[in-house]
Amino acid sequence: MTFKRNLWLFAVISLLFLTACPQPKPPVTTVIPDTTKVADSSTRDALISFDMASGDMHFATMTPFLEALKVNDVLVSEPSEAAPYGYLRKVVDIRNDATGVNIATAVASLTDAISEGELYAKGEFHAEDLLATEAYYPNITMGAIRKDELNTTNLLPDYDFFVSFDQTLLDVDNNGVKVKVKVSGDINLKAGYNVVAPLKPCLKVPPVCFGDVTATMGFDEYVNIAISGEANVKLSKEFKVGQYYFKPYVVFVGLVPVVFQPTLAVYLGASGELSLKFEYGITERVVAQLGAKWTGKSWEDISDVDVQLKALKDVDLNDAFNAELYVKPTTALLLYGTAGLTATLQPGLKMTASPNRDPFWQLDAVLKGSIGFGVELPLGGNLANYEAEIFNKTLTLKKSPNLAPKITLFQNPAKADLGKPYYLLDLRPEGLCGAFFCVKDPEGGVLNVRLFSSLEGELPVGGEYGFKVEGMHAITITATDPKGNTSQAILNLNVVNAPPDILFSPYNNTVPQGIPYFINVGADDLNSGRLACSSLRWSVDSPDILTTELRASVGCNAKIVFGKMGQRSVNLSVSDSQGAKTQKSINVNVTEPPLHAPPEIDSIAILDTNTNREVQTGETVIFGHRLKLSVAVSNPDNLAVTYSWIVNSGPKFMPIGGNESTVYWTAGDTIGAGTSVLVLLNVSWTDPDNKILNSNQKLAFFVTAEGPR
Repeated sequence: MTFKRNLWLFAVISLLFLTACPQPKPPVTTVIPDTTKVADSSTRDALISFDMASGDMHFATMTPFLEALKVNDVLVSEPSEAAPYGYLRKVVDIRNDATGVNIATAVASLTDAISEGELYAKGEFHAEDLLATEAYYPNITMGAIRKDELNTTNLLPDYDFFVSFDQTLLDVDNNGVKVKVKVSGDINLKAGYNVVAPLKPCLKVPPVCFGDVTATMGFDEYVNIAISGEANVKLSKEFKVGQYYFKPYVVFVGLVPVVFQPTLAVYLGASGELSLKFEYGITERVVAQLGAKWTGKSWEDISDVDVQLKALKDVDLNDAFNAELYVKPTTALLLYGTAGLTATLQPGLKMTASPNRDPFWQLDAVLKGSIGFGVELPLGGNLANYEAEIFNKTLTLKKSPNLAPKITLFQNPAKADLGKPYYLLDLRPEGLCGAFFCVKDPEGGVLNVRLFSSLEGELPVGGEYGFKVEGMHAITITATDPKGNTSQAILNLNVVNAPPDILFSPYNNTVPQGIPYFINVGADDLNSGRLACSSLRWSVDSPDILTTELRASVGCNAKIVFGKMGQRSVNLSVSDSQGAKTQKSINVNVTEPPLHAPPEIDSIAILDTNTNREVQTGETVIFGHRLKLSVAVSNPDNLAVTYSWIVNSGPKFMPIGGNESTVYWTAGDTIGAGTSVLVLLNVSWTDPDNKILNSNQKLAFFVTAEGPR
């Protein structure tokens, strides 16, 4: 019976033992009619079978008692082997045959058996009266508390029965989404009863009426319950944990035995909306008296209940939460095993949590009690059946104190790029969040947040910030709520200088020997943006010849004339301002030289006609300026040459000009302002037989159109 402490939730119910119950009255006159016959021991032993549904009774032999029995007599008996709950029956027919004595009976009531007197039953459910227990699930232990077991951790000396449980209410894996809810705990329980029912003559048929009947059930329950899980579901589940079976209890009104059959069952339930990850536990005691009094015309509620929060531990709620957990004992005191007094106490603990609410979480006791008094069988008389919920109330037990701000680090340690702008904090629905962490006040207050880096000192809280110093930063995050409650966390942020990325424009990987091969590239750096073409360096192996637009093997555009056939390599490297370097190679398949000397692009130029300034690749031009794009081509064999100009930005491609070596384009036209534009020139030609050679010369040129429309 080890109770796992992963969280103690509530659920205590208890039993106020009859503090408001009527005290026994002085002896009253008892009158038993001659038609009431109480079975003697030899008759009880002679009973072979008793069908409680049909009322048929079979006795093995005739006894003097049975010889004197007549039709319409009321037959009453204590418990026996064949009738473990006794019986209260009206004789309908008596027949003798070779198998014994067969008696047909009908239901009788106490008013048939007793003309005047008082039924008084008071007691508790004791361990020594327990016949058996039945647990309905694995991982459930239940039984009576014995004095020699009190060294066990979870048993209390003032209680009679215990239940220990460790149950999984939900365990679902739906498409990788895991939902699990677990309830564990132990219960210490006492239960008792008190019934006072006076019977007196009246002008009725039969001429017997009940006086002021009082019936109460008491509970005293001390429970530790823990609930934990990770879910985002609505839950509504109740199951019967187990049941206790007791010896019958017999009281006498005069010589008439009145047999009560006590039963006690325990239920466990949970309902509500569970969100994300949760864990909490409660220790509590509930003492309750559930009772009703017959006033002559109706039933009056005489119930009372008290709840005591003993402990609340390990509250860990990450988000909105609204759930109730309860342990529900149900007792019954059945007359002759058929009908009688029943009582149910359902004390539950309701935990609610709501972001941006003060208090963030609140614990309420939800107390429900009902009592039933089935009097048609076998009380009869002038009583009305009674079954009702006699109370349903909610008591606030505890509210969360002002909770400290919650700092959630997305990853620790984390990584950032040198110089790259990051939002350290920004207002979002989930709180103040940035690229690396969130800060939130559970009660929704406005937080004062301070950020301090071990390498750069005080950091700005709002807006974008780019780290200036490489290395491991210990960033201290301090958050203070409006009531002065402060939380602190340290983010270990490794600021690194990521190498730049080389961007290639489309290119062919096959070219004839001796034909100029053009490659255009750009370079982006995470912390510096687009790098200048002067940062790009090229190299080839001899006998290949390399030229670039900036000369000295530097630039964004490279022209290579391969001096031999086969697999050749073009090597490229780029470095950012902090020294981070990237190297890449392009492999080109060089084929046989063509029969005719192809045209060759000598130069390409872009002129801003508004400023009469030549634009270099990678530069920015004013949106709307008129650009003159021209190319100079050498054509020694005077082949037919075709020119195709295209501007490209992302998915947008737009032809400009015609089949001419010089075209004009209004910067940004149809592309938009603020975009990096790739100017593509394709030069193709045909041989004297009017066959298009399978080699185009391509040249790409980056410009950015910037400024107002």
